[in-house]
Amino acid sequence: MQFNDQSKQQAITAFNGLNNNLKNTMMLSTVRLTKNNGFTGSGVLVKDADNIAGIVTAKHNLCICNGTATPDVWNETSAIDLMNNFLDGLNVGYGATSLGENPAHTQVLSLDNSDIEFRSGWGSWDYDLMFISFKKSDLPILTWMNSNNGDFIHYRNNQLGFYQQNQVNRAVFVMGFGDMLTAQGNQPNLSHNLQVRAATITDDARSVLRDQNPDVNFLSAISANASNNTSTAPGDSGGPMFCAHNGNLYLLGVTLGSNFRPNQMIADDPIVSNEATFLCRNGKLF
Repeated sequence: MQFNDQSKQQAITAFNGLNNNLKNTMMLSTVRLTKNNGFTGSGVLVKDADNIAGIVTAKHNLCICNGTATPDVWNETSAIDLMNNFLDGLNVGYGATSLGENPAHTQVLSLDNSDIEFRSGWGSWDYDLMFISFKKSDLPILTWMNSNNGDFIHYRNNQLGFYQQNQVNRAVFVMGFGDMLTAQGNQPNLSHNLQVRAATITDDARSVLRDQNPDVNFLSAISANASNNTSTAPGDSGGPMFCAHNGNLYLLGVTLGSNFRPNQMIADDPIVSNEATFLCRNGKLF
């Protein structure tokens, strides 16, 4: 995350105002994704509407890990190569119990014990969600999720009514294990500990431009207020955006990036907004 001291403290204060059950679920379900090549990303432990356990994260993390831009056009062979290279040896850090902590545990994923699903986004890079499913029931991370010490987000079809509402003006908390930056963009701390940002939704599930000539978009992006004083940062991609509503916790989406607009491309600096990819698309949960 990128913060000045005041905004960071305001986010922590708002987070600490939640009840302990909500806070614990948000912290324990947020995971750190790393590779030996220096890649860092974030994600969230879930069980989906079909009770399948896994991790929801940002599809563009495949490209960040590979050191390439998100492609403008779909190539199935290249996409499968990116998926396999990302998954093989992916370190999933989980179990952080407080802000500022490193994950307590690490699960190493492989092509044998897990799989990547694009689901409704197969054949395109436009919908920036992917699901990492666990193929083996004896994985320690899965055992932990189902234990008294673990936690996860369980999104269900009976929650569709909430997701189909207008999300503008909802208060949200964005979690991640990204770079720890000052408001000036400096990185005094090289660790990637658990961080939280408090924000408000400003635009709801729209298409935003990610490339031009011809125009290429990211779909179903929700925007939240941000600035150089409070923003996501590299490594937060794929981290969860949570909403606490009427005592319940909802996963709205996962971090896409900053400064996306529907009809124009703007500079990275100054930061004017953060975007996340919405979990609900075409009336269905991911």
